[in-house]
Amino acid sequence: QYDLLGFSYNQASGDDLLKLDMAWKQGLGQQVSSGLAKVKRLDMAVGAEINDGDRQWALSLSGHYLPDHTTAYQTVVIDPSTLAPALLSTSQSSINYGLGVSDSFANNELSWSLNVIGALNGSMRGLIAELTWDYTDDLSWRFLAAAIAAEAGTAYAALDGIQRIGVEMEYHF
Repeated sequence: QYDLLGFSYNQASGDDLLKLDMAWKQGLGQQVSSGLAKVKRLDMAVGAEINDGDRQWALSLSGHYLPDHTTAYQTVVIDPSTLAPALLSTSQSSINYGLGVSDSFANNELSWSLNVIGALNGSMRGLIAELTWDYTDDLSWRFLAAAIAAEAGTAYAALDGIQRIGVEMEYHF
């Protein structure tokens, strides 16, 4: 349980949207050795959706800042292949980004998106691509490809080398 004071601002201009969120948290649990310490943290996010016809551009930055940071703070990470937990040093601040573009064509029967994600310090970066085919009003197909690279010794290390290719079918009846 922690206290939260937040601020959110949205500004629409035509089809475009600008969004800002901030949250000050007190009493938030932070891993320290084998227990938890109550800490203060500032979370921030800014994003924009810019539309040009059917094409949409999405931009985002999000991060956090621990004002009373110590080297004893740790982040628990789980290795997805072994499910083994590990403790890594927590940084005082982190910033992540997302850049994406999506569009549709063939009378909106086909739509695609391409998204780049990552950590501003370069410890993680990824690429996600999707193609959706609305075959009929009741049936659609989605094709997905994703890849992530991350540096060892970071909170994202367990994601390093992930590559996914997928196909989904959705039927409404």
